[in-house]
Amino acid sequence: MNAPALAPTTWTTGTTEAIKTGTWRAALPEYRRAPSPCQLACPVNGEIARWMQQAKRGDWHGAWRTLSDHNPFPAVAGRVCHRPCETACNRAALEGALAICALERHIGDRALAEGWSYPEAPVSAQRIAVVGGGPSGLSAAYHLRRCGYAVTVFEAQLQLGGLLRDGI
Repeated sequence: MNAPALAPTTWTTGTTEAIKTGTWRAALPEYRRAPSPCQLACPVNGEIARWMQQAKRGDWHGAWRTLSDHNPFPAVAGRVCHRPCETACNRAALEGALAICALERHIGDRALAEGWSYPEAPVSAQRIAVVGGGPSGLSAAYHLRRCGYAVTVFEAQLQLGGLLRDGI
């Protein structure tokens, strides 16, 4: 007795010789939600497509909040970032890469000019010390404070900022 024939991976009728479209003609698309190429290239994994859409709608404060979830210094990053996101932009082949860093800079400057800030998070009893008040230390302190920790930054220089203050 012959074993039953295995069904093709995709439903079809007829043969591929008679139907030139092949066995895939009835296949359904596979929908995936993947990060955009610019987000994959971003050093801070920022949700670039999301905050750019918010800015497009005129929601500048919302764009700033989304942007600063990953990057506490958008005005600085918009000026000094080497723009790997723009290199990876999938619009580059059509009309040119989007000016992601210029928009990030604009949003950061607008936040500074208008004095935007996050509401105070409740402070837990846990205290964390951050050694070094440069960009990394300040970024770590920023994210820890937003999580509710009491943070103290220790810096050897007279003022915080490190490379942001002395180099850039």
